[in-house]
Amino acid sequence: MRNLEDYKNPKMGLIILIVVFVASFGLFVFLFFNSISLYSDFDLDYSELMSDELTFNKYEKINGYKSDKTYIVFFNQFEKPFEISTISDKRLDKDYLDKLTKGEIIKVYYRQSSSKKYDYEICEFSHNATVLLSLSDYVETNKNNQIAGMIVYPIMAIMDLFLIYAYCILLKRLNILKLQKENSKTDLGKVKIEYIIKDNTIRVYNSVSVCSLVINDKVVDKYLGTVAFTFKLSGRLKIDGKTVLVEAKMGHFFMRLYVDGKLVGKTFMGLA
Repeated sequence: MRNLEDYKNPKMGLIILIVVFVASFGLFVFLFFNSISLYSDFDLDYSELMSDELTFNKYEKINGYKSDKTYIVFFNQFEKPFEISTISDKRLDKDYLDKLTKGEIIKVYYRQSSSKKYDYEICEFSHNATVLLSLSDYVETNKNNQIAGMIVYPIMAIMDLFLIYAYCILLKRLNILKLQKENSKTDLGKVKIEYIIKDNTIRVYNSVSVCSLVINDKVVDKYLGTVAFTFKLSGRLKIDGKTVLVEAKMGHFFMRLYVDGKLVGKTFMGLA
């Protein structure tokens, strides 16, 4: 029979996990609505952007998370570099960018950056007749990124809800097991079967949460839970120097008591 001590330690861990999952559910809901908001924010045309012909100085690649790199471009007219986001740089003509030399005149369409590190973000820029990054590509890549968020974040939120539900059920089960353990220590319930043989008293007790086999006032085996399911309790005693097997078997709403293989008691347990 399983030791209930195995269930005690995880309880606090489960509560912490539930709190984490609730917090992450809130985060995923926030990110979902944020993706909806940002999607419309990227619905841009040229009239909504600032534009200038700027003197190219240099560009750098800043290492980010895993293999992500942020491209930043320095222009002589500005102290801080302009950012090319890690989303839109997928459409950036990096080979042509690498060929640009200091002093080249670049046509730039830009907007204020959402990053605290940079003042402006490049939405389109070109050199002569070559477009290194087009506004249409900038809009498309960023909108597609927000669409992906609108798909992924609800799925993650639903998974979180499922995990919260599952852990709540498990936590409830742990509480039930704890109550059953406490009840089993203090309340054996009613005597359902009693049999006396050679000054040995055998009893089967049943309460709401536990069924116990008691030999000479000692609990030798017990079943935690309702008696709606089949189970078997067993113990041993000595009679005239011989070790005798005692079994209480539950099945089909009836409890049967066997001593040394012989049926010595039977009672209906359906209303117990």
